[in-house]
Amino acid sequence: MKIWTWALLAAGLSFGVAVAAERSIVQKDLTFAQSSITVTVGDKVMWGNADNVTHNIHIKGSGETVDLGLQKYGEVLSHVFEKPGTYQILCSVHPRMRMTVIVQ
Repeated sequence: MKIWTWALLAAGLSFGVAVAAERSIVQKDLTFAQSSITVTVGDKVMWGNADNVTHNIHIKGSGETVDLGLQKYGEVLSHVFEKPGTYQILCSVHPRMRMTVIVQ
């Protein structure tokens, strides 16, 4: 049994092991490229600033509030969502910039 288990693992096969995904969101023209996305617990969401202005990523939901700080042109900020729920994402520099992340 051990030989087969190691052989399967060496071949890159797994038994029901979920792999976290990464999702990229572009910030351009003072908007998020998507207004809403759905991800799985453990997924990483990355926000890339393609505007010539400074942005900020502020996350609020499921009892969690996170401020990822200021983000200059070309920078990428990221967050791994560890709890299911609905999260509101906004740029505190440009309050009309909003999106929703649904974590299942």
